[in-house]
Formats: sequence, structure tokens, C-alpha cells
Amino acid sequence: MSRGAAVLARLGLSGADPRLGICLDEPMARHTTNRLGGPADLWARPEGRDDLSRLLAAASRAAVPVTFVGSGTNLLVRDGGIRGLVVNLGRMNRVWRPTPARAPEVVRAQAGASTGRLLRAATEWGLG
Repeated sequence: MSRGAAVLARLGLSGADPRLGICLDEPMARHTTNRLGGPADLWARPEGRDDLSRLLAAASRAAVPVTFVGSGTNLLVRDGGIRGLVVNLGRMNRVWRPTPARAPEVVRAQAGASTGRLLRAATEWGLG
């Protein structure tokens, strides 16, 4: 059994759930700008807050270490990889204005939203 399969079994989750975006033994070289780094035991790219909550609750119950990574810039991963669960919030990238008529200066952004996406939206809305 691979490390990733062992971690997935400990979490008691299905790797086939597309909302969790799970990959076993995922090469981190695919996710860093330098294209370097060994495998993450378990890579997950949850689709939403409920999916993230489910992942983190399972990791907490199973005492599996969790590492959050962003877009891979300024990230160096050792050849031995990353043990446990690696979470990327790239699919949680929504930017919106909850009440533009009442509070035009309020903008909300999910954790995976890039600075570029936020700036484009703010420019589109005429915000400085």
C-alpha cells in the first residue's frame, strides 16, 4: 500500500469524491514554480467550505498532519516530499461584493483567490 493510500484509509474518505480533488502520492514538482519536490502523501483541492471542513475534521480525528500550500511560488519541497495531507485552496477562489448597493466598498474573497483575480474584480467595480 502506498503512503497516500494509507493516509486516505486513516482519514476514512473516498478518493473518488470529485469535490475533494484527492490525489495519492502527488509529485509536488507539479505544483511549484521551480518544478522541484517529492510527493505529498495525499493532495487535496477541495471545491468548497463544506468539503474543506470535512477534510480537516477527518485529519483531526485521525491525527494526520495538514499542510496548506498556495500557488507554488516561493515554495520549496524536499525530495522526500510532504507527509500527511496537503491542501490547496485554488478551487476556492471566488471574489464578490455581498451588498454593492448598500456597501460598495466591501469586497469578499475566498482564501484561494489570487491577487490578480481580486485586482481585476476591484478594477471592474471601479474600486481603488
